[in-house]
Amino acid sequence: MKTAICYYSRHHGNTLKVLEAMAEAADIDLIDVTSRMAAHLPQYDRIGFASGIYYSKFHPTVIDYAERYLPQGKEVFFVATHGSRSCPDKYFSAISGVASAKDCTVLGRFACRGYDTFGPFKLIGGMAKGHPDAADLQNARAFIQAL
Repeated sequence: MKTAICYYSRHHGNTLKVLEAMAEAADIDLIDVTSRMAAHLPQYDRIGFASGIYYSKFHPTVIDYAERYLPQGKEVFFVATHGSRSCPDKYFSAISGVASAKDCTVLGRFACRGYDTFGPFKLIGGMAKGHPDAADLQNARAFIQAL
């Protein structure tokens, strides 16, 4: 199956670290949604969307990209990195809504902690130091292989 993951990863590069681990385990094309390259997503069987979590949701650039370029009826999955100890469903609500509006089948979602110094967390030295760690990356590889 031909797979792409459309992603945004800037703050500490946590999301990209996870995606690179996934790409080691499976044949995946990584598409940075901030690049100016045209999207050719219809050629892919499965399409992932990945982002750090910003104020409890995917980065708006990823949501916009999905709204503009995700073809109807594709198989999709989601990847998130976050600083908190838990990963509530609300983190995925906006991207899930886009997939639903396009009649896509959601195959699953992967989330792990990532070092976070965004906004007020900078004042306390950040959260989730050392993440994603080796166990997180191994779990990411296992997730992509199981799809």
